[in-house]
Amino acid sequence: MCSFTLFAQQASDIPQLKNQLLDAKTSAEKIILLNKIALAYSKNDFDNTFSYANQAISLAEKVGSLSGRANGYFAQAQYYFNKADGDKALPLYFEAQQLFKKTDDKEEYAKVLTGIGKCYISMTKYEKAITYIEDAVSIYKSLKIERGLVANYNQLGIAYNLIGKKDIAIDYLVSALKINSTLKDQSGLVPLQINIGRLYWEIGQADQAKQYFLAAIQKADEKGDQINKAISLLNLSNIYVDQKQYDKAVSLIEDAALVFDKLALKMGLVSAYNNLGAIKIRQEKYKESIPDLKKALSFTDKNDKTGVVLAQQNIGYAYTMLNNYDEATKWFDLGETEIASGGVTPYAKGELYKNLAFLDSLKGDFKKALDAKNKFYTLSNTQLNDKISKQINEINTKYETSKKEAQISLLNKENDIKALQLSNSSLEISKNKFLLNQQQQQLTINGLELVNKNQIVANQQLDAKQKAQSIKNLEKQTKIQNLEITNRGLALQQRNYTISAILFAFVAVGGFSFSYYKRQQLKQENRLQAEIFKQQEVATKAVFDGEQQERIRIARDLHDSIGQMLSVVKMNLSSSQDSDAPTLQLVDKTIAEVRNISHNLIPEELNFGLFNALEEICDKINTAGDTKVFFEVADEVRQISFTKQNELSIYRIVQEVLGNMIKHAKASEIRMDIERQLNNIVLSIKDNGQGFDTSKINDSKGLGWKNINARVHLLDGKMNVQSERLSGTKIEISIPG
Repeated sequence: MCSFTLFAQQASDIPQLKNQLLDAKTSAEKIILLNKIALAYSKNDFDNTFSYANQAISLAEKVGSLSGRANGYFAQAQYYFNKADGDKALPLYFEAQQLFKKTDDKEEYAKVLTGIGKCYISMTKYEKAITYIEDAVSIYKSLKIERGLVANYNQLGIAYNLIGKKDIAIDYLVSALKINSTLKDQSGLVPLQINIGRLYWEIGQADQAKQYFLAAIQKADEKGDQINKAISLLNLSNIYVDQKQYDKAVSLIEDAALVFDKLALKMGLVSAYNNLGAIKIRQEKYKESIPDLKKALSFTDKNDKTGVVLAQQNIGYAYTMLNNYDEATKWFDLGETEIASGGVTPYAKGELYKNLAFLDSLKGDFKKALDAKNKFYTLSNTQLNDKISKQINEINTKYETSKKEAQISLLNKENDIKALQLSNSSLEISKNKFLLNQQQQQLTINGLELVNKNQIVANQQLDAKQKAQSIKNLEKQTKIQNLEITNRGLALQQRNYTISAILFAFVAVGGFSFSYYKRQQLKQENRLQAEIFKQQEVATKAVFDGEQQERIRIARDLHDSIGQMLSVVKMNLSSSQDSDAPTLQLVDKTIAEVRNISHNLIPEELNFGLFNALEEICDKINTAGDTKVFFEVADEVRQISFTKQNELSIYRIVQEVLGNMIKHAKASEIRMDIERQLNNIVLSIKDNGQGFDTSKINDSKGLGWKNINARVHLLDGKMNVQSERLSGTKIEISIPG
């Protein structure tokens, strides 16, 4: 997981801060503004960062401001942190910590603890990082500063994920997301979206990961946050790599690298160039991948052991695929040395052991390959990923629930206000009624004797109304109770629906996990089968090369040894007085037969080069008179030197093709051209014969086409045959060279 959340001011704030500094009247105001300017420069400007910070420290010493000095050291520490130089950043953080410890400003003290924790994460000292960040969390909780809790929960999520405790990591990220949804300031949202998207990607849920990364890019764009936008682009590229959309992935990585290079963020450049190298490895461009990977290694800080190991194992794998096993072993050994020193994430370890097992199996050291594979499987904890998959799927539910709870709380407050207003209105009405009753009572007392009987009747009527009102109140209470019973039934029904949905989600996740496992198993089997076919092909080519060399040796032995000995026998017989003419004829026939056998094994014309031999074939055909062969060779092709085995294979291919065209196609003209196209030698032979059905080549019972195909295949070449009845035939053979 990558997160570069900074405490620094934005660079765009600098002009305004400098104007405020000119207007500042007190030393306290100047110290605060100097430190803010230094912090704004801390992303990439050493001279200005240290110049303004030192001015703040010097002025703070004069007026006795501990916090002023502490913030100056903090700004300088932030510069080194942004440059991924933890060794220089930590002493300055500790200096700021000691000074803030002597003040009563707990929030500033917590800020420094967070900085130290993040610095330890960048140095891969995750346990130390967790200790400092948890101390900062305790302070922010006591101060009820939710913004600080969001940032530190996010950092704890990063740290626990990097040590492989993904279940704890997701708990912290969910807590951070829940708190952040209640804040007006959503500045902590982008890092959270990046880290949650990263977790989705790590457990294979690419669609959900993509949604979070795209949302992070949009939010970062709105806020002008170039660093987190670049980090989001880098993470999004991983999804396109998995989908084999390499052009999209490379474009995103290059955009991210421009930002990292502009801000001189080494950690970002390491990831960018490492990913570019990894993409070229996936495209089987192993040689081209090595410069990018070594460039990533050159930017890697010595404390970033995970980045170092990822680059080293990628280089080792590239050399493995180039069959340079000694160089590959050297890079894997360097990676294992880094792992032994500690501070490397489980993911980086697993990648190294997986590729090391592949190298050892190619070298034939199956015991070492098995040991490395076992280490890889130990680091791949499937059960934990299943648990995280279930937890992370609850993120959106918890996030939406937290928003609804906030809305309900707001509605309750509004209802309370309305209830108070209604209560006030009721009190006012009661007061008016009370005054009215007093007046009525006074009038009643004055005319009591006159209206005594009427009053008694009125009292009786009043009692009757009160009873009727009581009955109505009882009916209302009964209706309210019935509504409460109905609501409880609905709540129970809703709860049952929720439980059913959760059970269905668990079953779906289990099916997905089993399907993913089977796909991975099938991929491994296909890779193994491909490797077996590759080894068989290498073995077949070696046998063919050996056969060719043996034919060359036998031909030379027949010509140079037996042929010369027969010539000596003939000379001796010719000089002998007892020489017999039939015997001399028999010796001549034997010499001719030896030459024929030697020529069949390797034509004598090849002693003067491949192209001279091909011209000789064409001359012989032209001399026969029935068919004309036009032969041209490009000048740059004539400069190419072939091995004897390859010369003989090409000669036999041409010999077989020309023979077929003369014998079966009944061609009167044949044109043969040899030229260079990119990294290939292209041999094109075209006739004006009667043509044939190319779909029946594979069904041919003769050895001609089979021999041609076999020789082209063993030269790592490709053959394309185009032919139609009565329209001639064109055969194009492409050979690496």
